[in-house]
Amino acid sequence: MAGEGYSIIPISGEHQLAYGCNVLNLGGSRIISVHAASARQIVKHPGFKGDVRVIDFSSITSMYGSVHCASQVVQRIPKRFAQRK
Repeated sequence: MAGEGYSIIPISGEHQLAYGCNVLNLGGSRIISVHAASARQIVKHPGFKGDVRVIDFSSITSMYGSVHCASQVVQRIPKRFAQRK
């Protein structure tokens, strides 16, 4: 994976159970995390060059889900290209 530009950032088992690996990639080296300690670990890793935002998602993680699980990719045609009726 390193040959394709990916860095593997190790996360402890304890942080994995707190959804430390369940991040949402926004593109452009930007991710959203729900676990502050894991976010700090990611930012400090020499292979990571980007921005991490931590949000409170406890109402969802209490139901055994997190940001990646609760997202959906939506691809829309920009309004200026949409056909007019």
